[in-house]
Parts: sequence; C-alpha cells; structure tokens
Amino acid sequence: MSETLEVRNLMAKPGTKTFGFIKVGETPISPIEIPVGLVNGSEPGPTLCITAGVHPAEYPGIEAAIKTYKNTDPKKLKGKLIIVPVVNLQGFAVGSAYINPIDNINTGRAFPGKKDGSITYQIAYTISEELISKSDYRIDLHGGDAPELLMHPGFPIYRKIGIKAVDDAAELIAKAYGTKYVWCSSRPLPETVTDWRSRVASVTLESGGCGQYEDKWIKVHTDGIENIMRALSMFEGEPKIRADQVTVTDTGEDLRVKRGGLFYPFAKPGDAVKKGEKIGEIRDLKGDLLEELISPVDGLVRIYFWHRFKNTGDFVYKFFVP
Repeated sequence: MSETLEVRNLMAKPGTKTFGFIKVGETPISPIEIPVGLVNGSEPGPTLCITAGVHPAEYPGIEAAIKTYKNTDPKKLKGKLIIVPVVNLQGFAVGSAYINPIDNINTGRAFPGKKDGSITYQIAYTISEELISKSDYRIDLHGGDAPELLMHPGFPIYRKIGIKAVDDAAELIAKAYGTKYVWCSSRPLPETVTDWRSRVASVTLESGGCGQYEDKWIKVHTDGIENIMRALSMFEGEPKIRADQVTVTDTGEDLRVKRGGLFYPFAKPGDAVKKGEKIGEIRDLKGDLLEELISPVDGLVRIYFWHRFKNTGDFVYKFFVP
C-alpha cells in the first residue's frame, strides 16, 4: 500500500487526489501562492514532480499539466504525482513573457532558488525544497513563450551531472518524451538543473510557440507524459521509444541581428540550413536592405523569434547541430 502524500496542509491518501495552494509570501493586498495538485496512487511506486508555467505565457505546458492532474486515475497509478500547473501565477495573471512582474526576474533562471531572495527566488526555493525534494523525478513543461516558435513537435532538454543513476534516469525520461530530437546539453541550464542536494533527475520538455494554445502542442506533452510514466513503471504497458531518435549535444551559435529594422525570415522552425546560407534580411522602413542574415551553422532551426520589429542585438534564430 502506498503512503499518504503530504505537502504542508495538502494531503492525499492512497488512491485519492487533492488540489490546493501553498503560500510563499504576500503583497500588500493578497498572498503569493503556488497551486499544487497531489495524486497518490493506490500502489507504491516512484514520485514524479511535474511543473509548468515557469514561463507564464507557455500555455501548452500549462494545459498539459492541468489535463494530467484531471485525467490521472489514482486507482490506476503506481506511485505519486506532485503537479504545479502554473509556477509563475503573477506573470500568468497579466500574460507576461518569461518574467515575474513583481521583481522582473525570469523564473526559469531562478532555480533552485534562494530562501532570502526576492519573491521569484523564494518561489523557486519553495518548489525545490518542498516539492522536488520529495520526488524521484521531475519534468518541467514549456511551450514557446510569446516571442518564440519552436520546431514541431518539440524536444526535451537534459544535462548529465556525472551521477550514473541520475543521468540514466534523465536520459530515459528525455527519450520517452517521443520526439525525434533529444537535446543533451553540454552547458548548465538553470531551468533543467538537477539539484545537487536532492539528486532528482530533471528534464525540460518543450513544445509550442508564440504564446498560443493549440491542441497539437498540448497533445505532444500529454502523450509524452503518459509514455514517460510508463517508462517509470507508473502506468501499465510498455513505453514506446523511437528508433530514429537523434541526440544533440551541440546547438551551435545563436543568430542575433546587428542592425535594427524589420525582419524578413527565409527559414522557419525545423528547416535544415547550411553554414553561409542566407536565411533572412533586415530592412528599414523604406524597404532598403540593412543586413543579410547568414546561418552560422549546418543544422536545423530550433527556435524562430517571429516578431518583425528587431532592435540591435535581438535574437532571430537558434539552432540544433545534429
């Protein structure tokens, strides 16, 4: 029999689930809280923490977290789920991209948090210390914030930390997500970081873009989560692992504009590009050419920053180099 799952005042006995809020801080007029759903399976198994809404306009991940809580039958679950559908509620309330408007911090860059930091760091600290630390695994759902359009269907991101059991678990989760491309990052990524104290394998799952809500992106997430839970023996059935998966370790050089102006893209997400190939232009308001945008790599367009108005130094493309 599984044990009771508790987070502060929230409690789910075996075979049940519950939803509520835990307090982190306050403004002069209202508390600052984190929404938490607990699903406690009727049989023992691992604990999986699912977070979404770290970037509050990445709606496919948020909706997938909501659906996972709503649709998971605890009677058929082996183990436990701890689900935070929206980490950054303050940004979610105003539709901001990336940041928490209270302290203007990118929540994805705040983990594992600080107990005595500004509110975004305290939110990250609370999730790290009170939720992730109770878990065996963690997945963080993203969906392409307002300025970004990701290659479809998306990709997972993980990083090896040199602890074999943790690295193997992160790789399994990433591959079970089900996309063709799997990114094993060679550099630290705060939103994907595995907490060195808790040793919890943490993987970021990306699908979506432009701050939009589309069923095709939500389904990538929900199908991926279900397959991950099979891979972790939380659901009955064998997981499906694609035979054609490609693990990417080098993303190459990102492309920024040198001149401010209007962006005319020639390449879109998922397109294959060649080093030296012209993949876009920057023009002024008269229509005159200011800059030719040249691919710095042989690879694939991973992210396309679609806004037509560009300032000097703005991103236009990010790449995969298989």
